[in-house]
Amino acid sequence: MGWSYEHRPKGTPVRQALQAQLGEGYDIVESSIGLRVAYLAVASKRLGYTFGTVVLIDHTPLSGSPYYNFGTKWIDETMGPSDADPPRRVLEALDEEAVTNEWSQQWRARAWANLLKREARPRVRKGDVVTFATPIRFANGEEVSTFVFERHSYFRTARMNFFGAERYHIRGWREREYSVTAREA
Repeated sequence: MGWSYEHRPKGTPVRQALQAQLGEGYDIVESSIGLRVAYLAVASKRLGYTFGTVVLIDHTPLSGSPYYNFGTKWIDETMGPSDADPPRRVLEALDEEAVTNEWSQQWRARAWANLLKREARPRVRKGDVVTFATPIRFANGEEVSTFVFERHSYFRTARMNFFGAERYHIRGWREREYSVTAREA
C-alpha cells in the first residue's frame, strides 16, 4: 500500500481524521500519535478482536496542493512494520490470543522488547551528569562522552572555557547506551 493524501481541516484532531479513514466496522481503542508516526490499537467488529496498526503521517500544509495537507500510510501488524515503539497502553490493548500471523508475532515481540528497553533506561533530570558508553564525535573533531543534561536533547560539557560551558544538541541520545553517574554539584 502507498500513501493517501486528503484534506484535514484546521483544528481537526489527528485521531479523529484517522478514525474517519478507518470507516465503519473499526474503532480506535487506544492510540499514541506523534508528528510522523501513530500507533493504534484497532478493534474490528467483523473479526472480533483488537490488532495493532502503525500509521505513518505526513503533514504537508505548504507543498503541492494546499488542499491535500494530510498524508497517511497504514501498516497493520500483519505486514511487519519497521516502526515498533508503541507505548505500553497500546500494546496492552491488543488481543493476544487472536494472533496467529508470524509477522504480527514478530512485530509484537520487537515492540515489547523496545518498550522494556526504554523502561529500563535510567531517568535523567536537569543537572544530571550523563556518561555515554561510546564517545560522541562532533563536527569540530572533538570527542566527548560525559555531559551535563540541561533539557530535551540539550547538554553542556562539565568543563568550562573562556566563554562558559560548551553546549551541544544531541539528537537520538536516548537510543544510545548511557549511564547517569552523578548529579552536578
